[in-house]
Amino acid sequence: MSAISGCWLCAAAGALKPPTASIGYDRLAVGDICVVDGFVTLFAPQMPLWGGEFQSPEDSLDKKLCDIARKATCGLRVHTGGHVMLLGPWFEGRKYDKRFLALTGAKVVGMSGLPEACVAALYSGVRVLYLCFVTNDDVEEHSHEENLARSKAASSELGSYLELIVSKI
Repeated sequence: MSAISGCWLCAAAGALKPPTASIGYDRLAVGDICVVDGFVTLFAPQMPLWGGEFQSPEDSLDKKLCDIARKATCGLRVHTGGHVMLLGPWFEGRKYDKRFLALTGAKVVGMSGLPEACVAALYSGVRVLYLCFVTNDDVEEHSHEENLARSKAASSELGSYLELIVSKI
Protein backbone atom coordinates (compact mmCIF):
# COMPACT_ATOMS: atom_id res chain seq x y z
CA MET A 1 0.00 0.00 0.00
CA SER A 2 1.30 3.43 -0.92
CA ALA A 3 1.35 6.38 1.46
CA ILE A 4 -0.37 8.46 -1.23
CA SER A 5 -3.48 7.58 -3.16
CA GLY A 6 -3.32 10.06 -6.00
CA CYS A 7 -1.01 12.19 -8.10
CA TRP A 8 -2.40 15.16 -9.96
CA LEU A 9 -0.13 16.61 -12.60
CA CYS A 10 -0.86 20.10 -13.91
CA ALA A 11 1.14 21.81 -16.64
CA ALA A 12 1.01 24.52 -19.25
CA ALA A 13 0.73 23.30 -22.83
CA GLY A 14 0.33 24.49 -26.37
CA ALA A 15 -2.74 23.66 -28.44
CA LEU A 16 -2.55 21.52 -31.58
CA LYS A 17 -5.03 21.64 -34.45
CA PRO A 18 -5.30 18.65 -36.77
CA PRO A 19 -4.89 19.60 -40.43
CA THR A 20 -8.09 17.75 -41.28
CA ALA A 21 -10.19 19.54 -38.65
CA SER A 22 -13.74 19.90 -39.86
CA ILE A 23 -15.89 22.99 -39.43
CA GLY A 24 -17.42 21.57 -36.23
CA TYR A 25 -14.03 20.74 -34.69
CA ASP A 26 -13.82 21.78 -31.04
CA ARG A 27 -10.60 23.80 -31.28
CA LEU A 28 -8.65 24.44 -28.09
CA ALA A 29 -8.11 28.08 -27.21
CA VAL A 30 -5.90 29.89 -24.74
CA GLY A 31 -7.41 29.42 -21.29
CA ASP A 32 -8.95 26.01 -22.00
CA ILE A 33 -8.19 22.86 -20.03
CA CYS A 34 -7.24 19.54 -21.61
CA VAL A 35 -7.78 16.41 -19.54
CA VAL A 36 -5.04 14.16 -20.89
CA ASP A 37 -6.30 10.68 -21.80
CA GLY A 38 -3.16 9.40 -23.52
CA PHE A 39 0.35 10.20 -24.69
CA VAL A 40 2.37 10.30 -27.88
CA THR A 41 5.67 8.81 -26.73
CA LEU A 42 7.63 9.10 -29.97
CA PHE A 43 9.57 12.18 -28.82
CA ALA A 44 9.76 11.40 -25.10
CA PRO A 45 13.00 10.86 -23.22
CA GLN A 46 14.20 7.42 -22.24
CA MET A 47 12.24 6.41 -19.17
CA PRO A 48 14.10 5.43 -15.98
CA LEU A 49 12.27 2.11 -15.69
CA TRP A 50 13.51 -1.43 -15.14
CA GLY A 51 12.19 -4.71 -16.48
CA GLY A 52 8.75 -5.42 -15.06
CA GLU A 53 7.99 -1.70 -14.64
CA PHE A 54 6.97 -1.12 -18.26
CA GLN A 55 3.39 -0.34 -19.10
CA SER A 56 1.45 1.56 -21.70
CA PRO A 57 1.46 5.23 -20.67
CA GLU A 58 -2.32 5.35 -21.07
CA ASP A 59 -2.56 2.77 -18.29
CA SER A 60 -0.96 5.26 -15.89
CA LEU A 61 -3.98 7.60 -16.14
CA ASP A 62 -7.01 6.93 -13.96
CA LYS A 63 -10.11 6.84 -16.17
CA LYS A 64 -12.50 7.70 -13.31
CA LEU A 65 -10.48 10.78 -12.34
CA CYS A 66 -10.33 11.83 -16.00
CA ASP A 67 -14.11 11.51 -16.27
CA ILE A 68 -14.65 13.58 -13.11
CA ALA A 69 -12.26 16.28 -14.37
CA ARG A 70 -13.91 16.34 -17.80
CA LYS A 71 -17.37 16.89 -16.29
CA ALA A 72 -16.28 19.51 -13.72
CA THR A 73 -16.17 22.55 -15.96
CA CYS A 74 -16.57 25.39 -13.41
CA GLY A 75 -17.05 27.90 -16.24
CA LEU A 76 -13.91 26.78 -18.09
CA ARG A 77 -13.90 25.02 -21.45
CA VAL A 78 -12.69 21.49 -20.75
CA HIS A 79 -11.56 19.08 -23.47
CA THR A 80 -10.17 15.56 -23.47
CA GLY A 81 -7.24 14.59 -25.64
CA GLY A 82 -3.76 13.28 -26.12
CA HIS A 83 -0.49 14.93 -25.09
CA VAL A 84 2.76 15.03 -27.06
CA MET A 85 5.83 15.45 -24.89
CA LEU A 86 8.85 17.19 -26.35
CA LEU A 87 12.22 17.45 -24.70
CA GLY A 88 12.86 20.99 -23.52
CA PRO A 89 13.94 23.46 -22.67
CA TRP A 90 12.49 25.00 -25.81
CA PHE A 91 9.06 25.51 -27.26
CA GLU A 92 7.72 23.66 -30.26
CA GLY A 93 8.11 25.53 -33.53
CA ARG A 94 4.91 27.07 -34.90
CA LYS A 95 5.71 26.74 -38.57
CA TYR A 96 6.52 23.04 -38.83
CA ASP A 97 6.56 21.31 -35.43
CA LYS A 98 2.97 22.06 -34.52
CA ARG A 99 1.65 20.99 -37.92
CA PHE A 100 3.65 17.75 -37.75
CA LEU A 101 2.69 17.00 -34.13
CA ALA A 102 -0.99 17.62 -34.90
CA LEU A 103 -0.85 14.67 -37.31
CA THR A 104 -0.55 12.38 -34.27
CA GLY A 105 -4.11 13.27 -33.24
CA ALA A 106 -2.97 14.73 -29.90
CA LYS A 107 -4.59 17.98 -28.78
CA VAL A 108 -1.75 19.48 -26.70
CA VAL A 109 2.05 19.61 -26.60
CA GLY A 110 4.35 20.30 -23.67
CA MET A 111 7.64 19.53 -21.96
CA SER A 112 6.47 17.34 -19.07
CA GLY A 113 3.81 14.98 -17.79
CA LEU A 114 4.69 11.65 -19.33
CA PRO A 115 7.63 10.64 -17.10
CA GLU A 116 5.87 11.87 -13.99
CA ALA A 117 2.69 9.92 -14.79
CA CYS A 118 4.57 6.71 -15.55
CA VAL A 119 6.70 6.86 -12.40
CA ALA A 120 3.72 7.72 -10.14
CA ALA A 121 1.74 4.82 -11.60
CA LEU A 122 4.43 2.36 -10.53
CA TYR A 123 3.13 2.57 -6.98
CA SER A 124 0.14 0.36 -6.27
CA GLY A 125 -3.05 2.28 -5.69
CA VAL A 126 -1.81 5.66 -6.94
CA ARG A 127 -4.42 7.22 -9.22
CA VAL A 128 -2.95 9.66 -11.76
CA LEU A 129 -4.72 12.65 -13.32
CA TYR A 130 -2.95 14.92 -15.82
CA LEU A 131 -4.42 18.33 -16.65
CA CYS A 132 -3.01 20.83 -19.14
CA PHE A 133 -3.82 24.53 -19.15
CA VAL A 134 -3.59 25.87 -22.71
CA THR A 135 -1.29 28.90 -22.65
CA ASN A 136 -0.79 29.28 -26.40
CA ASP A 137 -2.77 28.32 -29.46
CA ASP A 138 -1.60 26.43 -32.52
CA VAL A 139 -0.18 29.37 -34.50
CA GLU A 140 0.67 32.35 -32.30
CA GLU A 141 4.07 33.50 -31.13
CA HIS A 142 4.55 33.03 -27.41
CA SER A 143 7.13 33.23 -24.68
CA HIS A 144 7.76 31.79 -21.25
CA GLU A 145 6.89 35.15 -19.67
CA GLU A 146 3.61 35.36 -21.59
CA ASN A 147 2.68 31.79 -20.65
CA LEU A 148 3.37 32.56 -16.97
CA ALA A 149 1.27 35.73 -17.15
CA ARG A 150 -1.65 33.85 -18.72
CA SER A 151 -1.44 31.16 -16.06
CA LYS A 152 -1.33 33.70 -13.23
CA ALA A 153 -4.28 35.61 -14.70
CA ALA A 154 -6.36 32.42 -14.69
CA SER A 155 -5.12 31.14 -11.31
CA SER A 156 -8.38 31.87 -9.47
CA GLU A 157 -10.49 29.99 -12.04
CA LEU A 158 -7.97 27.14 -12.13
CA GLY A 159 -8.05 26.89 -8.34
CA SER A 160 -11.85 26.75 -8.37
CA TYR A 161 -11.70 24.04 -11.02
CA LEU A 162 -9.34 21.91 -8.90
CA GLU A 163 -11.52 22.44 -5.81
CA LEU A 164 -14.56 21.28 -7.79
CA ILE A 165 -12.75 18.11 -8.86
CA VAL A 166 -11.79 17.41 -5.24
CA SER A 167 -15.42 17.86 -4.16
CA LYS A 168 -16.56 15.25 -6.72
CA ILE A 169 -14.18 12.52 -5.55
